[in-house]
Amino acid sequence: MRASNNNLLVIVPEAPSERTTASGIVLTAPDTESTIISGEVFDTGVVPLADGTFRDMRVRRGDKVWFPMFKASKIKHEGVTYHVITEDAILAVV
Repeated sequence: MRASNNNLLVIVPEAPSERTTASGIVLTAPDTESTIISGEVFDTGVVPLADGTFRDMRVRRGDKVWFPMFKASKIKHEGVTYHVITEDAILAVV
């Protein structure tokens, strides 16, 4: 699977939907639509420029990135879930 155009493929580790504290309180996961999440860049596309040329993205495969969940589209391929985002959706590179 390859990223196309100004897109990145990011793999985000699955978080448990709920967990129980030592005292027995069940905590549920936050609303994922408004959550900032992190993941590892799996593949990058290229950025088209106004003059018709292209440039490489500023992030590379293996970089850890933070981005808003609502800016990502999920795609499942061969058992792996990818989040497709654009380069300008990245909030931080760790």
